[in-house]
Amino acid sequence: MTAVALRGLHVALLFFALGGCSSSPDIAVVAPPIPAGKAQLTINRTSGFAGSLTKANVDVNGQRLGDFGKEDGYTTFITPGRTTVAASAPSPPGRFAIAFNTAAGKVYRLQITARPEGYLPADTSGPFAYEVVENDGAFKIQPLD
Repeated sequence: MTAVALRGLHVALLFFALGGCSSSPDIAVVAPPIPAGKAQLTINRTSGFAGSLTKANVDVNGQRLGDFGKEDGYTTFITPGRTTVAASAPSPPGRFAIAFNTAAGKVYRLQITARPEGYLPADTSGPFAYEVVENDGAFKIQPLD
């Protein structure tokens, strides 16, 4: 056998062996339980084209949570009470922020999207009551069901 044929055989055997290595679809991903006296906050950024080259700087209650690129997300546990979540970017300047009341043991899911529609009044409907406290910048934040 030539070296090329032998290498091809090794590659084929490797792919055959790896074909059997897959995760079982029966295994469920279990989220960690919410600690006593805390609420869960999950924030995700969409994968749309608009604004995809700009990172969203995300703050929760005045503290930087992170810089979210497209399809980034984060889950954290927060102290119940009034919670403010803001998203900003260097261009266009400004922040979009919402505020809402959180309760212990509850899960709050938010989605960050680009604002291609400009600065129209925010839609405050959703799975929980919230108010828009700042209405500028490249992104908006909305609750998810």
